[in-house]
Amino acid sequence: MKKRIISALLLSTIVLSAGASVSAVSADSSDTDAKIAQQDQTISSAQDAKAQAQAQMSSLQSSVDNLKAKQADAQAKLAATQKAADQLNAQTAKLRDSIKQRSIALQAQARDAQVNTSATNNITTVLDSKSLTDAIQKVVAMATVSGANQQMLQQQEQEEKELQAKLVAMQKNVGEYDRLTSTLASQAKDLSDQQAQLQVATINYQLTITTAQDKKDSLLAQKASAEAAAKKAEEAKAAYVAQQQAAQQQATQSESNSSSSDSSSSNSNSNSSNSNSSNSNSSNSNSSNSNSSNSNSSNSNSSNSNNNTPSNPVRPPQGGGYNNYALYNCTWYVWNYFNNNYGIQLPASLGNGADWAYSLPGTSKHVGAIVSYAGGTYIQFANNGGGFRTAAAYGHVAVVTAVYPDGSYQIYSGSTSGVDSYHVTASTPATFVSGGV
Repeated sequence: MKKRIISALLLSTIVLSAGASVSAVSADSSDTDAKIAQQDQTISSAQDAKAQAQAQMSSLQSSVDNLKAKQADAQAKLAATQKAADQLNAQTAKLRDSIKQRSIALQAQARDAQVNTSATNNITTVLDSKSLTDAIQKVVAMATVSGANQQMLQQQEQEEKELQAKLVAMQKNVGEYDRLTSTLASQAKDLSDQQAQLQVATINYQLTITTAQDKKDSLLAQKASAEAAAKKAEEAKAAYVAQQQAAQQQATQSESNSSSSDSSSSNSNSNSSNSNSSNSNSSNSNSSNSNSSNSNSSNSNSSNSNNNTPSNPVRPPQGGGYNNYALYNCTWYVWNYFNNNYGIQLPASLGNGADWAYSLPGTSKHVGAIVSYAGGTYIQFANNGGGFRTAAAYGHVAVVTAVYPDGSYQIYSGSTSGVDSYHVTASTPATFVSGGV
């Protein structure tokens, strides 16, 4: 009876010890489940972020497509503006050639009139007429010649007016070209910025999803390990219970057999039973200690594993307001310079920078002189060896502000980029004309 009580106590101790181990594993598994649920929530939030990122991508792509359409439109307008400017240049050249030819013809007629004709000769021609009809015909002929000259002069004046109007229109087109170029550059910058935002949104989305998924995978691995440990502990518990039950049945059978024996055999059996009980206690105690030690070690390791789980540029004044040149072009700046510094309002029809070379009278290189550069001229700097090339179609014009002993000179130069002062070499091809200074 005593042996059965001891065996029952030992069995209860082992079951409780094994149960404690399984409970610890179950508690760790519950904690891991909570963390996995937390990561599932994080992944769910990441999925929402993904939807928002995709919506943002669609919006940004729409903006990108819109900008590309605007760029295509701006480039088409730019090409049309350039084509119109080329046509105006061709018309300007043709008109100038016509004016030049007509001027030569008028000068020839004037020289002929001075050499061969005078008022006295005209009267003599009439008086020498053979008849009144002859005299009338001669008067009509002289009037016709005079009228033709007058008509030619009027046509020349009309063509000059047309030339001025076309020059103003061309300059406006050039200004439009500059504005279109600026707009195109601004649109390109907007496109680049929005594309960068699109890439950042994509990277942030991918980083969020990857991080959340990595954490979930780590927790799932921890959960699988904990479940395997729990299953192993349950199997060990079942095996030990079966072993103890078999030992208890054997002890009961042995006690039943000993009761039918004589007293000496009973004493012997009792001594043997006590010895067996002692051995059983020692064995059970060792086994319990071993299991307890293993359980503590398992709990300690599980605890360490859980603890290590990660957690408008300014415009200068325009004087009297007669500056008809394209805004912020070199011609516009030179006109303002003379108006503001010398009180001189230059003509509004001098043409492009290259045209000023023959639109104004020539002069020497001096302070206040206007310097005109032909299209495609490389303006060489004297101080640092740099320079820039003028536009082939328009040339450049500036004002001389200083002249140096070696023939080099300083210029006041304006453009759509702003106002600068350059030290130009004497060897740079240039024509100096007078604006009245």
